[in-house]
Amino acid sequence: MAASKDEFAFQLKIANKLTPLLYLLEVVTVDTSTWDIDMALRKPASVALPPQVRGVSARHARTFAASASDAEPKHYLLTYEYVPDILEKRGPHRPGHLAAAQAQIEAGNLLKGGPLADPVDGAVFLFKCADPTIIDDFVAGDPYVTAGLVPKHQIREWSVLLEAP
Repeated sequence: MAASKDEFAFQLKIANKLTPLLYLLEVVTVDTSTWDIDMALRKPASVALPPQVRGVSARHARTFAASASDAEPKHYLLTYEYVPDILEKRGPHRPGHLAAAQAQIEAGNLLKGGPLADPVDGAVFLFKCADPTIIDDFVAGDPYVTAGLVPKHQIREWSVLLEAP
């Protein structure tokens, strides 16, 4: 059964949003074989895409792939607010917390981090990465957070205007 004009427009809109992501994850399941959009928009011959990704979807897949791979790393500040008695409670969780932070340093995502001093009521981490979900993942897996020692945190993009050479 052929799709109505409204159904076709809806399917095309969804495909344009989802196909680039699915293509990049190599899980393309969008069947565009019944859509007659190839005549309107053709992909350049220099771009090799699987047959499931055609027309408008192919154009968006190329744009999305280029922007994802060329994403400029940005600075982000992650701030933690600690529970009042953090120094007494952190002991069993500290090795895992430090190991998670060290892993982010080794991956090139975390530049600096440490607790605020006098009083020790929070911490600040400086990340530089192209994908801020890296920071979300760090927070979600941080033993301090999972143990309830960080009741509040915030991730903010930081516009660095001045930097030493």
